[in-house]
Amino acid sequence: MKFVIPFLYLLLFFRALPQGLAQTPFQVRTPQEYFIGGGLLGLNFGGNALYRHKQGLSEETIASLNHNSINKFDRSATHQYSVSAAHWSDRFLLTSLFLPAALMAGTEFRKDSLVVPVMAIESILLTAAEVQLVKGLVKRIRPFAYNSRAPLSAKKEADATASFFSGHTALTATTAMFTAAVYTQTHPNRTRDPWIWAGAAALPLTTGYLRYRAGKHFPSDILAGLIIGSLNGLLIPYIHKR
Repeated sequence: MKFVIPFLYLLLFFRALPQGLAQTPFQVRTPQEYFIGGGLLGLNFGGNALYRHKQGLSEETIASLNHNSINKFDRSATHQYSVSAAHWSDRFLLTSLFLPAALMAGTEFRKDSLVVPVMAIESILLTAAEVQLVKGLVKRIRPFAYNSRAPLSAKKEADATASFFSGHTALTATTAMFTAAVYTQTHPNRTRDPWIWAGAAALPLTTGYLRYRAGKHFPSDILAGLIIGSLNGLLIPYIHKR
């Protein structure tokens, strides 16, 4: 699933590329976009390869885990474990990936049909690459591994060492901030814009909280994902401004 949405956008990108018209505050530049997209896809495949080579925890390591070794800011996460919260966080992530597509309802984006897909692809792929590369290189044990309520089978999986940083939070923040940035810059309204940004912040914050309740991430993982994802969501529209 992690590659499905970006590739759907990618297909739309190549379909739309030859027919773009200058109707928005943003623009894409060819052939630079091809190189950027190809580079980001390469980073994603490289990060995924690193992630797939991660190893799980041994039973001896699991038995030796002590939540008191965790810093006070993050320690409360070791007492959290909820399958339901994990499922809801998946739903929030999946929903957020479709947010940029809602921008296509605007008439200006129908005429300049490549802008949203191209920028959305780059934003999502950038965050996804960072998430996978960092998770592949950093072996931070997830909070649920410290919790006796979590099943041993889950603790022994390689994913149990992929706590840093929160990919769900990062990707949700990217798409939410991207959508808010593009919409408010295309339809500026001082009265309405604060509510748009508040909604954009609420989505990743809710997703992050659900990941915390699920025992999947420490607060510091979620904070890192929120910052990185938000910056990526704002960066791509910024570098594409006319």
